[in-house]
Amino acid sequence: MVLPLEKIHQRINSQDYSLKDIALYFEKYDGCTLEIETEDKIMKVKILKSNLPHLLGLQHIYKSNSQRIQYRGYKGFKNIVDGKITWKSLKEQIKQNKGRKISFDDLEKRIAYLVMFINTIEKRSYLKKLDKTKSWRNTSLKGNYILYKKVYGTNHFIYPMLSIKNLYNNYYIIETFIVEDDILLIGGLDTIKIKSIKLIEPSRKKAFTTISKNDTM
Repeated sequence: MVLPLEKIHQRINSQDYSLKDIALYFEKYDGCTLEIETEDKIMKVKILKSNLPHLLGLQHIYKSNSQRIQYRGYKGFKNIVDGKITWKSLKEQIKQNKGRKISFDDLEKRIAYLVMFINTIEKRSYLKKLDKTKSWRNTSLKGNYILYKKVYGTNHFIYPMLSIKNLYNNYYIIETFIVEDDILLIGGLDTIKIKSIKLIEPSRKKAFTTISKNDTM
């Protein structure tokens, strides 16, 4: 039995769901704010449906700038909903683009963990400050913080994570979503204690998830 995406609390088999299914699920969070309170600040992270193509890494699949336009922002999101970007079309693009920076397995892994990450944002989410001089390996991430989870896979831990970028004051955006197979990226980074997390609807009248006294790694 295939569960509705809203009820997923673990990795999904991405082939059980279409990209349109993923997009319509993610659209429910359009305009929401992920509010992360630490001991010295409140980080307000905006979530938009136009983020989805970039979170999945579609920019790494298309070879030319003219092709990449089809994935970007709201246009990319609409192309997924309209069925113009599908599992089949992504596989074809990956085969054609030999110089790509992402494999089909990488793409599937992002999708497999993204839904679980969002649905369980209130359970054991950890925050680290991204300092490239302290990371145990090189990274191209441009964010300032990493919000991540520690999930046990088949025989080792997996680390799905959001890279969060500060635009100004306490306003932040999601830079990207990646899934790491080891702790090399975050192992040397400073941990920031989370006091609470709230996922707030656009009206700001209702916080529909609240976390307090989060565990830290």
